[in-house]
Amino acid sequence: MACQINKNCTFESLRTNVLKHKSIMKKFIITVLAVIIASFAWAQKLQEKDVNAVIKGDFNTRFSETGTVKWSKDQNKIVAKFVKDEMNVEVMYENNAWQQTNWNFPTKYTPQSIKEYIGKNNAGFKLASIALVDKGMDRQYKVLITKKKLKQTLIFDLNGMFLRTDA
Repeated sequence: MACQINKNCTFESLRTNVLKHKSIMKKFIITVLAVIIASFAWAQKLQEKDVNAVIKGDFNTRFSETGTVKWSKDQNKIVAKFVKDEMNVEVMYENNAWQQTNWNFPTKYTPQSIKEYIGKNNAGFKLASIALVDKGMDRQYKVLITKKKLKQTLIFDLNGMFLRTDA
């Protein structure tokens, strides 16, 4: 029971009240620190002028007509994002070298064989997103399916044949 003004307070009730407020402040400070740390951990925006000339040259060779490009830096990776037709495209570079391109496209364009596999082998799951992941000679469909709070990532080859489930 907390002490009130003009009431007799015991030492124990005062101590309990102080400890309760310290606990609330401690939680508040930890939460604020966590938010600050998380904001620095996320990708940092880059101006195009700050992107390495080698990366810009490679990007312009691969994608000549992109429109607006948003650049960011996430740890050691430089990422370029843009929209082409109905696709959200992410191009990733690491150590000044192209690593992969993710072509995220509307689920309505999902190959029929992938839709059939999901319907037959993943009852109750819905198609949430699909991307064509290009890593040079390695090209695959990366499909996210959901069922309430459950999420699974399925990998298919270019012919729509199931390869594996990623964690």
